[in-house]
Order: sequence, then C-alpha cells, then structure tokens
Amino acid sequence: MGSVECVTELTQFCHPGRFDREIDVPDRNVRLEILQIHTRGMPLAKDVNLERLADISHGFVGADLQSLSKEAAIGALRKILLEIHVVAFPTME
Repeated sequence: MGSVECVTELTQFCHPGRFDREIDVPDRNVRLEILQIHTRGMPLAKDVNLERLADISHGFVGADLQSLSKEAAIGALRKILLEIHVVAFPTME
C-alpha cells in the first residue's frame, strides 16, 4: 500500500519490485451495481439511498462495499434484536 500527494509522483513508485499489482477503483456506476448486488434480498429502510452511497464511496473497492453492506445489516439486526428482547423480556421491577 502506498500513497502520494500528487499523481505525477506516482511514477517514481512504479518501478519493478515496488508494488506487486495495481487495483482499479470502480467508478460510481460500478459501485452502485456492487451495492445493489450485496444488498439484494436485504430489506432496506426507506431512507437508504444506494445511489447516494455510490456517490460518496469514491475509493471503495468491491470488498469495501461488501463489508459496508454486511456491517450495516449487522447493525440493523442488533437494533431489531434489542427491541425484540426488550418487548419479549421486559425488566421486572
């Protein structure tokens, strides 16, 4: 992993042996498709806007978007399960 402040500085890092491979970062439309694939079958809240998420996730690759989708689902499940637990097992006072 490497970073530079200016794209023109990137050439000095691209010598044999410096990096094993380059990763292409998907554009906005590809990020939207990836989000749609990873949220397929998930019930999404009305305020979830996959197009907006695709817009603001510049620099994310497929694995990042998959992780984002899974973590969001886990967070939603935790919230729902907590609510179910509170309703099913109210504290005895």
